[in-house]
Amino acid sequence: MNQTLRGPDTAAINQRYDELFYARRMSEFSGRWGNFGYWTESTRTQAEACENQMEKLLSHIPVREGRILDVACGMGATSRHLARYWGPGQITGINISEKQLATCREMVPGATFRIMDAAHMEFEDASFDNMVCVEAAFHFDTRESFFREALRVLKPGGTLALSDVLLTREGARTRLVCTEKNHLDTPAEYADLFRRCGFEAVEVVDVTEECWNRHYRHLVLYAHEMLLKGEIELTEMQQYLAATYKRVPDIMNYLLAAGRKPKATSPGAR
Repeated sequence: MNQTLRGPDTAAINQRYDELFYARRMSEFSGRWGNFGYWTESTRTQAEACENQMEKLLSHIPVREGRILDVACGMGATSRHLARYWGPGQITGINISEKQLATCREMVPGATFRIMDAAHMEFEDASFDNMVCVEAAFHFDTRESFFREALRVLKPGGTLALSDVLLTREGARTRLVCTEKNHLDTPAEYADLFRRCGFEAVEVVDVTEECWNRHYRHLVLYAHEMLLKGEIELTEMQQYLAATYKRVPDIMNYLLAAGRKPKATSPGAR
């Protein structure tokens, strides 16, 4: 991987997601969630889709005990979902936005939330039993560094379960909040990277239709229904959808993935 390529702009990431997450219309649509979700034929709302996706990820963690790390925890909806199965004292969330972390602390009292770079975590080795990361690793500098850090801070036998996005090379190169260093052409390459970083029992499933495509259709329909009901003006609807329209040419695949840290990790896998 060419290390001279530009990395993501952390300030731009914070500005973009702080503005997006706290926008009134988006908050009404998503209910504090910040991802595309997993849509079935019976899913009716964005919040329900996001809960579906969390359940898909947690299916890889059948034993729900010990400490769990929520990487890029957004405004706390993912951590709040984890609190259905873990006590707040077992949950730690990390993010790079203090504004979002303040909301997390209100959402999940008793959990621990810290400012931290997921590619350079400040935890001791083998600190967590399991880890989740929802729709964020494509922003990290780099995804590979995050995988290696995740392996380090997981206990032997621990699982990393995540959703992630594969962008076109041009999309990764031109978006300030992403980096071409993370570009992978296929889900198979993603699985190979996961394994090279030391994980075993790797599963990578392409859920582009269930996640991104259906989210897109639902959001566009939602916005047009507001327009037809007279709840928004045409110019506001266009502004509301502008960021979504810009994503269309850049997104190749949406993935659900999981891997397990071997119970006996060789030094070379670190």
